[in-house]
Amino acid sequence: MRPKSSPEVSDQPNNQPYPDTVLEIGPGKGALTLELVKYARKVIAIEFDPRQVVDLMKLIPHEYKSKIEVIHADFLSVDLHKYPFDLCVSNCPYNISSGICFKVSHPQQATPSRTA
Repeated sequence: MRPKSSPEVSDQPNNQPYPDTVLEIGPGKGALTLELVKYARKVIAIEFDPRQVVDLMKLIPHEYKSKIEVIHADFLSVDLHKYPFDLCVSNCPYNISSGICFKVSHPQQATPSRTA
């Protein structure tokens, strides 16, 4: 099932150009990813759940496979210097949102580790 909000979220306001590279944290089932990959030059999707990674790769249409890089990792342990991006999007779990926001806004500093 596709959320109704996906197209609205991916619509670019005021006819602004779409970013070259979008970093998506926690793409899950890929509803937003499938919209982003249509417009961005590249989408880097970082997913923690290995089952979601497999499902997401199956879901991406062939014509977009070259535009997406799916990374199976805990975002908080990823070196963002390896993955430069222009825009970051996420629908992250509340319990790790502070760590994600800190890491994205301060990629040069150490990020607090995930707490259970």
